[in-house]
Amino acid sequence: MSIVLNKLNFGFTEPLFEDINCRFDRGWSSIVGPNGSGKTSLINLIIGRLKPDSGTVSLNGDYIYCEQVVNMIPTDFRELLDDHASSAYRIKNLFNLKEEWIERWDKLSAGEQKRVQIAAAIYRSPEILILDEPTNHLDLESKEQLLSALLVYKGIGIIISHERSFLDKLPYQTLFLEPPFWDLRAQAYSEAIIARDSEQAFKKTQRETLYKDLKKIKKRASHYRNLANAADKRKSKKGISNGDHDAKSKIDAARISGKDAVHGKLLNQLQGRIKQDQKKLEDCQFKNRPSFDFSLKYEPSRRKNLFRLEAGTILMGEKRLSFNNISLKAEDKAAISGVNGCGKSTLLKQIHEVCRCERTLYIPQEIYMENRILFLNKLLQLDSKDKGHIFTILASLGSNPERVLYSENPSPGEIRKLLIADAIRNELELLILDEPTNHMDLPSVEALEKALSEYRAGLVLVSHDKYFLENTTNMKWEISETSENEYCLNQI
Repeated sequence: MSIVLNKLNFGFTEPLFEDINCRFDRGWSSIVGPNGSGKTSLINLIIGRLKPDSGTVSLNGDYIYCEQVVNMIPTDFRELLDDHASSAYRIKNLFNLKEEWIERWDKLSAGEQKRVQIAAAIYRSPEILILDEPTNHLDLESKEQLLSALLVYKGIGIIISHERSFLDKLPYQTLFLEPPFWDLRAQAYSEAIIARDSEQAFKKTQRETLYKDLKKIKKRASHYRNLANAADKRKSKKGISNGDHDAKSKIDAARISGKDAVHGKLLNQLQGRIKQDQKKLEDCQFKNRPSFDFSLKYEPSRRKNLFRLEAGTILMGEKRLSFNNISLKAEDKAAISGVNGCGKSTLLKQIHEVCRCERTLYIPQEIYMENRILFLNKLLQLDSKDKGHIFTILASLGSNPERVLYSENPSPGEIRKLLIADAIRNELELLILDEPTNHMDLPSVEALEKALSEYRAGLVLVSHDKYFLENTTNMKWEISETSENEYCLNQI
């Protein structure tokens, strides 16, 4: 039971991977890298959905791949619900699965669907389990439940995630992807980053030293080259008349003595050192982790309230969410928290519907393929100035702008970055964001967190990342369960 990649090369319009050689054995491995670095493409190569340009992939063992987006109900869910074995009960209790979910699948929250997807996969006990952003949409309690389940998994596990607690507690090795470079380290994420940064800092210092030495050697070589050229001119008989035997004798004597040849020998030696140092310089490559930074343009609204939602109840199938009057002032930033399925996303949609601000951006949890294509087509129609502005923001978020904008199938994280980049060129009054960090890589999450912390217009934010909420908002709206299928919004 193993996964082996041997001299793997793959790319679309440009190389993604070059000569990847690595092996995945029992235990957890993480694949990390910026959005668009090919993490999901590498998984598709491993399971055979994509074919490498060259090299081989060997997968020995049955596998289950839990993709980022849950498009349909897992085929094993019904069997899991009907299974009365103790192992099945443990899984159902661990993920808090309910019998009626199979009947109202389309009404479940994204977090509930994600729990079903992963629970069904673990129930099947595959030899190889591959998880692509498994914590997206999960509340804090569900994340802890998932981590507990994955810690006892005995097969080969591969995880793509931006959840640092998972990346530090699960993997025995970390594969970094930064096209076309790759770097495999036998450490969990944080340890691997520290070791990698330390190594890169050493290489940077070493490279700077080599560059200074090379510069000095080239300067000396240039000096001896000039002396050697002057000596060559002195030894040349060109232009001397045939009758000037005295001058020709002196040149012959200089050639025999070899005094002028010293400069040429020294030059040859220095040129040899230059070649050696240039080779060392080529071998001493380093790649700093990029630091991303951007700011959101805003113009606080002149309205007293950006929106007002009168007291009422929202029906969500058999569930009900009740609330008193809700309003948001021009520079308020509200965090909405609560367990999966309590109505957070439904409430955001309701707020978006009643909001009267013209300069508003609403980004839902999932942007499906048809909406991605419509949005991309809209951006392609922009003039060069606006398009250039978007390119700048995308680059600051660690993505290749042209590749993203002209891609036929950009990743969910890249689409989210595009939406944010498009919003930045407008002076917004209100941002409504539902799990904005889902599908985004760690550097981009940190950049977005910093930008939102400095943002002074209206913000309504749903996230299960407690640290992210604390650093970006100044108001708390908490949804709590008052009775079975009954929820209430409290403004704290």
